[in-house]
Amino acid sequence: MTLNFAKPYAALADGTPYELPYRQDFRYHFFEAAAGIYTSLNDVLKYSKAVLEAAEKLLHEIRERRQSGPLENGWDAYVGVCYDNTGIFFIRIRRSDQKEDVLQLKFQGSEKHAYELRFFYDDTFK
Repeated sequence: MTLNFAKPYAALADGTPYELPYRQDFRYHFFEAAAGIYTSLNDVLKYSKAVLEAAEKLLHEIRERRQSGPLENGWDAYVGVCYDNTGIFFIRIRRSDQKEDVLQLKFQGSEKHAYELRFFYDDTFK
């Protein structure tokens, strides 16, 4: 057996791990592609580092694009009530009473399901 390779396991009915044979023959089976990759911890760490660096770059780009306001169309352009096609479900968006730069979204007009919306950029709120 080659060192520094992950070992495949399957869970038995009682939850006990069962080590699978080193290579299973999954040819002509829907699991065929799943048995096609071998990796090491070093490879996984390199991949994880690349994913985290890409996420950090994306976050940096988003922060650069973020606009501090004021809104180009004004706050009132986003205020109102929106119904679904049946006319039963609705959301209400209004200006916050406590914070000048925040909108408030309420599902079915309920205080229990009220959420703050802060301007992010363009017509995007978070």
